[in-house]
Amino acid sequence: MSNAKMPSAHKSSTSDKTQFRPKSLSPMIGFTSKTPISESSIPPEMLNNAYILPKFTNIDLPLPSTSSYEAKVDESKSRVLHKISLLEKLHRADLLRIEQLERQVKDLEEQLNTMKQMNKNLLEDKGFGSGDVHALYQDLFITDMKHQMNDMNNDISKFRSQREQIKLELDSVRKENGQLQATVKRYRVLLSNALKKNQNTLNESIGDTSSVFSGFMSESDRTLGKHSDSSKKRMTDNTLQPPNGLRINTITLNKIEKLNLVLIQLNNCTNFNQLCKIITRATKALTKSGRVSVYVITAKAREHYTKSFNGSADFIGRVRLGNLWIIMHTHKDAYQEEPLFKKLEELKFPVRHTDLLIVPIVYEREINLVIQCQDKIGVENKNKVYTPSDELLLKVVANAVTMKIESLYAIEQEKIEITHSGQIAHVSSRIVSALTHREIANRIRSVLPSFFDFENAGIVFLDNKSDSFYVMIHDPSSDDYFGEGVLKFPFGIGLTGQAISREGVSVFHNPKTLPLYNPEIDNVGWVHETKCIMMGCLKDWNGNLIGVLQFTNKKYGEVGQKDVKRLESLLPMLGSCVAATNLSVEHFSLTIKSKEIMEKVGKLVSESNVNSTDGEFMSVVNQVSNLKNSFSEWIKNRKTAR
Repeated sequence: MSNAKMPSAHKSSTSDKTQFRPKSLSPMIGFTSKTPISESSIPPEMLNNAYILPKFTNIDLPLPSTSSYEAKVDESKSRVLHKISLLEKLHRADLLRIEQLERQVKDLEEQLNTMKQMNKNLLEDKGFGSGDVHALYQDLFITDMKHQMNDMNNDISKFRSQREQIKLELDSVRKENGQLQATVKRYRVLLSNALKKNQNTLNESIGDTSSVFSGFMSESDRTLGKHSDSSKKRMTDNTLQPPNGLRINTITLNKIEKLNLVLIQLNNCTNFNQLCKIITRATKALTKSGRVSVYVITAKAREHYTKSFNGSADFIGRVRLGNLWIIMHTHKDAYQEEPLFKKLEELKFPVRHTDLLIVPIVYEREINLVIQCQDKIGVENKNKVYTPSDELLLKVVANAVTMKIESLYAIEQEKIEITHSGQIAHVSSRIVSALTHREIANRIRSVLPSFFDFENAGIVFLDNKSDSFYVMIHDPSSDDYFGEGVLKFPFGIGLTGQAISREGVSVFHNPKTLPLYNPEIDNVGWVHETKCIMMGCLKDWNGNLIGVLQFTNKKYGEVGQKDVKRLESLLPMLGSCVAATNLSVEHFSLTIKSKEIMEKVGKLVSESNVNSTDGEFMSVVNQVSNLKNSFSEWIKNRKTAR
């Protein structure tokens, strides 16, 4: 194949600037007209199908010499050169990739040839040396290591980019923090100036408010100076003056009177629904808020609210907060909307903005209620901002509500304790009167969980003769939960065995994660998901271990010291009841066996005609017959009592 040459173009009389001399595209092809080609270096099939682009020579084109046209030519020329450079870079990258793939193909071919040779040796029963296997394994291991190194390099580059992005975000947050600090300083200056202007008004209001604050003074203060100049001076210096120039607005006498009425209403409150109504009305009156929402958070508070709600529980407003469904106070005075907070962790302290005020109500380190206020309305229905005095008033209301919640819970707990005391007396009498272990297990399951606020309860019996555990089995055909079936286990297994070694009461949180957990012996209440277990060892009047009580999954909160002490106080009574039942079962078994023996003796005597005339023998027969009649009458009376 001969090299073709381009005919020389006609040379123009224009300057060199107007001459267009395109570069050769031959580097993209790989072969040019000046590249020596030999048939020995190129495969025949490539040589037959090859097409070699000729090398362009300098071409002089006659072009107009106008400035605009030259600018266009220069611009198009730069674009073409830029595209050519990009294509050359892509071409070099493709060549490197092709070279890498060729090396990989070569390595794979070598490995394939090695495996073929090894397979051939195995087929010919020649075997192969350990060196071949080692070499093959080493090649495969190195290849795998290369892939892992490439993956690690990619991960490192990704992590570096993520770190750079985090740095940028951190710088942005720092910048926003600086801007917020500057804004806070500016507002502090403005409020301090406003506070100085209101100083005269504050001094004039001291005389009117001194009588109100005298109720909060000690008896000695009231005796020393009631409405005296010293008393007014002390109140000016300590009570009404903002400490260290902080921005605190004055609380008027009207608001203090409203706050007093709110405290009186809270004191007379009797249920949770009424409590939420008082909170809504008090918040509107004290803060002049147009929209007030009250949210009921904890499970215990939601249960109390649902019980005291007037009407069907289907009409109660509910909203989702994260993974938790909470209740919105449903009343004509309350505004029902989505909460403006996303997590409860955001409410460790009250949140106050110009148009929003959120105050949490905490009881036993848990947020029970949340008050949300919006749209503070002033004179002529103009919007106003929430002040520190509004926050302070709601804090006072929140503290009073906390005490009222404690009172409502205490009243409810008192009712529950009275009810449970009767239940415990009833269950103890039932357990004492039970004559089988089946009855004991069913009565413990039906009565004890509600008393201890657990989802379920069960008992593991101890057989001291065979030194083993045994539990009752659920029987769907029975009237009660447990039937007559018994399942035995070796003594000391599971968390039950660990509780026996500790004695007293033991509490296990997340028992499924513990290595000794055995669901067959540690979950006799047959609960689907075991979150926590409280176990107590039962002993008889001689101090011998007779069983283990199990309580599964606390309903409200976690298992506390109060639950442990309550179970410890009841363990001796329940242990005595179970021991009495065990003794009754044992006596009943012995009685049944004696009855069977007497029946056999009476049968043998009646069938025997020997010594029928012997008076002493007949006396023994009569005594056996009387004993048999007594057993029959006792069994009949027992069935009637049951």
